[in-house]
Amino acid sequence: SLISENSAANGAGIFASSSAYRLTNTTLSGNTATGDGGGIYLDNSDIAIASSTLRQNSAANGGGVFSTSTGTRLINSTVSGNSAANHGGGLFVQYGTTSLYNTTVTDNFADSDGADGGRGGGVAAEKISGTLQFLNSIIAANYETMAFGNGGVIAVDGDCYGNLTSQGNNIVYDHDNGDCTISGSFTQAYPLLGPLANNGGPTLTHALLPSSPAIDAGDPLSCNDNFGAPITTDQRGLPRPAFGFASLRCDLGAFERQFTLLLPLLLR
Repeated sequence: SLISENSAANGAGIFASSSAYRLTNTTLSGNTATGDGGGIYLDNSDIAIASSTLRQNSAANGGGVFSTSTGTRLINSTVSGNSAANHGGGLFVQYGTTSLYNTTVTDNFADSDGADGGRGGGVAAEKISGTLQFLNSIIAANYETMAFGNGGVIAVDGDCYGNLTSQGNNIVYDHDNGDCTISGSFTQAYPLLGPLANNGGPTLTHALLPSSPAIDAGDPLSCNDNFGAPITTDQRGLPRPAFGFASLRCDLGAFERQFTLLLPLLLR
């Protein structure tokens, strides 16, 4: 499905309240909320967002997703190019727990109004009541603003705000801003992603460039979803890991880089 160019006070694309939902192969783009949740506003709801892309949505908080729910899960999905005037350009967790599995969060922007009052270009979690946990995912190359000079502001790296839990095998580029605390191990690196583009499949993705540190950096046993089941394809529906061999490690994020098998050319 495509949910695009809608406007509302909260939840311009989807306003979900007190129920269970599942989005698959869906794009939410260009939705604008004057309040919270440009793409999706979740109020005490259970939702699984799988193989989907949230892009260029905007809101006061949570440009892509604003959640007050415990059962918010993003699996094999991309959150890109969203913006928030305050916190959480990509996602904002006010209450409850939001979980990411093989998800890419990049090129999102917090404090888009330039007031130097918003943080967490990629993800933001309310420090007392919100929790964001992530596994085999990428949260990198997101931005926020900071004061500069005589009343001016500049864009700086800012991937996260609040208390995050890395469940292993993740990449975060910039977290050392005094606003973000990550428990658990992760790799601090620039992910080397291509632009958001049609790389195959029904939704847009960021390809992993050939030297990306996300390649073969997933869990050595298996990249799993929230049920502990192996994720056997990427967001596009291509094999994960590449070629589908159980001995290979999956890539981080929503995109699995496929490898071309070169055969010798035989001349008669």
